[in-house]
Amino acid sequence: MLTFKKIGSLPSVNIPSGIGMSDVKYHGSQAPSPVLMQDKIRVYFSARDLENRSLPFYYDLDIDNPLKVIKYYSTQPLFELGSPGEADDAGIMISQAILSDVNTVGQLNYTGWNVSFGKCRFRTTCMYAQWNEKTWNRYYAFDRATEDPCGVSMQTFLKENFYMSIFKWEEGEPYYQINSIYFDYNGETERYPILKLNDNEGGLARPIEFWLDKNMYLFYCRRGKKTYRTDFNETYKFGLAKYDNRQWKRIDDQIELLNESGFMQAYPYPLRVKDKVYLFYNNHFTSHICIAELIDVR
Repeated sequence: MLTFKKIGSLPSVNIPSGIGMSDVKYHGSQAPSPVLMQDKIRVYFSARDLENRSLPFYYDLDIDNPLKVIKYYSTQPLFELGSPGEADDAGIMISQAILSDVNTVGQLNYTGWNVSFGKCRFRTTCMYAQWNEKTWNRYYAFDRATEDPCGVSMQTFLKENFYMSIFKWEEGEPYYQINSIYFDYNGETERYPILKLNDNEGGLARPIEFWLDKNMYLFYCRRGKKTYRTDFNETYKFGLAKYDNRQWKRIDDQIELLNESGFMQAYPYPLRVKDKVYLFYNNHFTSHICIAELIDVR
């Protein structure tokens, strides 16, 4: 059992539009993606604009007190949406930050969003941006295929390339599981299901590998099928899998969160900082970022 205790949350994001004192151009802070740098913790996230499109920002936090913000998000996104027709013309959601040296983030894995019509509201693509000392250059990582007929999103990488595979839409809702993708030297891919849905589930989201006490875990979040936006019992909750005997086994009942009264537990991202392990997550849709500390392993 991994027991985390909430220690607090970061300030909500409300960036004025300049139109009026009560107007907000960007709001929310969804899907926190922390990374440990030489002397600080940087947390990337996505905020929504006035058209409800996600764009990338970050906080810098004190390495000894992660609830202390030492640098706030800028008033403008790290990079803008793609041009019309490109895979990220309607949204950018960071899934992972990768260091190029101890104090430089060299790559951001992210999900590109397109608006869709008809029976599906959107489609998503796995993309990444690389820093070239002046600007972020955007690239395509991989898109939907036979194994992922309706979309791919939220790619992360440690020892394996994991991602969310959207395999169907039903009654206006996407259904997605966790897959792994392998790239060979010729650029060809092989894709494998890693964690599938249970009968009462509609989604498994944003997988993150993490080593702890000589065990490899996979953190993610899981939700019900249709009423997860309004029903506490159906909304996002933490999920956990453990690598055992060359396969991932779900142990969702082996993670608990104390001191949390929010509506949901979504997008968990563990981070080791010195002798502590923190868990960054959202406790409501597009809400502020919460932080919990690991207090017990048994």
